[in-house]
Amino acid sequence: MSKKLIAVAAAAALALTGLVAVPASATSFAVTVTTSAGPAPTDSTNTGASAVNAVGIHVPSSNVIRAGLEANGSNTTGTALRLVVTKSADTATVTATATGGVLLYSTASLAATPTVAGGVKSLTDTTTGANVTIFAATTSTTPGTVVIGDSNGNSRTIHIAGLSTMPYKLVLTAPATAALGGEFSVSGLVQDAFGNNLTTPLAIGSTGFTLSTVGATAVATATKTLYTAATRTYRWTFTAPDVATGTAVSVAIAPAFAPTAVTAFGTPVSSQFFTVTAVNLAAQITALEAQIAALTAQLQATVTKDKYNKLVRKWNRANPNNKVKRVS
Repeated sequence: MSKKLIAVAAAAALALTGLVAVPASATSFAVTVTTSAGPAPTDSTNTGASAVNAVGIHVPSSNVIRAGLEANGSNTTGTALRLVVTKSADTATVTATATGGVLLYSTASLAATPTVAGGVKSLTDTTTGANVTIFAATTSTTPGTVVIGDSNGNSRTIHIAGLSTMPYKLVLTAPATAALGGEFSVSGLVQDAFGNNLTTPLAIGSTGFTLSTVGATAVATATKTLYTAATRTYRWTFTAPDVATGTAVSVAIAPAFAPTAVTAFGTPVSSQFFTVTAVNLAAQITALEAQIAALTAQLQATVTKDKYNKLVRKWNRANPNNKVKRVS
């Protein structure tokens, strides 16, 4: 190859290099997550890289989404994460898609409609600039995700789990009857407005609940009245009276934690009332045995030997190859 051809080829290569060079505005794609709500549910690294170390944010206790619009985006009572997206290029389009209980807001939509209903499952930002800010809230303590990407093929998945500390509904049950002088329990769950069991339980004692009884006595021991963390179940045990009568038991969330009704969340259940009848089980057994004896006698009187043999004769005539014996 002549020197002239080599020079032409080199010039062409340089020109091509100029055409495909990375623009000066291009950067590395990144998403910065800011929160001060603490880790959820278990991992102190709080990176959001998986469900195990999902980023935690408070589940809304009122129908207002608070993002904490300070410079660093933190808020100890905030209900939305600030997700700052560094785009790979100023002109790149950013998309975000949420799963589970996660809800998304743009800066404009959060300012206009900062409510649970104002959240969406996907949004797109086509504005030009180096960064885009997205806000994420959640109504569930089960980890959900938000997938954020840009039009240059970059993507990041962030796992988010709700922290639920504010009670809204009692979901308790009690038996209809109890033995004279016997023990019976009222048990169940305490949930927030979205049906999540609280991640931070209320104290089982008087600081968390108020108990009222008529004719029953609370059994205040560690094994009878307790909160079970594995099932998030509360239980109160009572002793029924020694006489056959109705007894009344009421369990209410203590005034310090009593929920305020939020129209968008439905009617709160801050207390439940139960009537448990103390009964004489021995007397009930005797009565049931008498009923069984009476029914047995009635059956024996109804199905006599003659009636049975009459049925046998009819059967044997109709089924000569499958006869049954008569009773003698």
